[in-house]
Amino acid sequence: TVAMIRIGSFAAQNLTLSQNMETQARMQEHRIQISTGKKAQAYDGISADTRRLEGLETKHQQISSFTKSIKRTDQRMAEMENVVSQLQDIASDFRSKLLQAGSGENLAATNIQGEAETLLQEAASLLNSEFEGRFLFGGSRTDQAPVVLQDNAGNDLQFDDGTPDDIESGAYYRGNDQVLSARVDTDLSVDYGVTADSANESGFHDLISALARVARPNVALEQEVENATDNLSDPNNGAIKRLADTRADIGSTRDVVERTKQRLEDTRLNVEEGITDIENVDVARAMTELSGHQTTLQASYAVTARVSNLSLLNFLR
Repeated sequence: TVAMIRIGSFAAQNLTLSQNMETQARMQEHRIQISTGKKAQAYDGISADTRRLEGLETKHQQISSFTKSIKRTDQRMAEMENVVSQLQDIASDFRSKLLQAGSGENLAATNIQGEAETLLQEAASLLNSEFEGRFLFGGSRTDQAPVVLQDNAGNDLQFDDGTPDDIESGAYYRGNDQVLSARVDTDLSVDYGVTADSANESGFHDLISALARVARPNVALEQEVENATDNLSDPNNGAIKRLADTRADIGSTRDVVERTKQRLEDTRLNVEEGITDIENVDVARAMTELSGHQTTLQASYAVTARVSNLSLLNFLR
């Protein structure tokens, strides 16, 4: 009988010890969860959700990449829009000066040519604006300013000298015709570039032509003032109208990019919530479970202590 009691006690003690060790392990796990806020420190601790977590993390990285692209693109477009706005001001200001100058004696009394040259240089400088080391209006070319008002020998380009190398022919443009684009979402790219090429209808060539006609006339100044006014004021093809359209186009593209940014932000919040649900632990629940394990372990220790004090004499009593 004594041997049976010893064997039974030994088995019970081993079982209790094993249970105590499991409880201690669970307690340690809860302590780590509470201190880190995470359910596990490696993927094997959340094996059932590993594939879903990896997918969410990949999506989060993609969103971050697109968001950075959107930020850079919007900054470039904001600067482009600002430049076009300043070109609009130049066009409006020059038109007012032309109307004030008029013709005849009044025209002769003004320095309209000098003012036109100053505004021409200002317009060229604006069209050579850079952002992050890239010209805004030169297409994809980065080694040459897009607007150069001199030839290779350093001589001023004339407005119209009947050759392919004059301002009227667009010889001032040294960029290329590649329109810049940016991928802002998995299945969405936006074209946002505007070049100073005379071949497009941005209004840049019309403005440069109006200024150059007066600054560097090839016919009578009075006639060029009239022609320049037409370059600026034509309701369909004038610089003022086309510059306004160009600015509106840039604004519309910015709206598309902004809506995409907001959609990605909403998706990012949902993805982060999914990641949090998988990775993060409910700290309050973990603390409650830790407390329960502590109570269980203390009770187990008490029982173990009582069992270890049993003897045959105590049993017979």
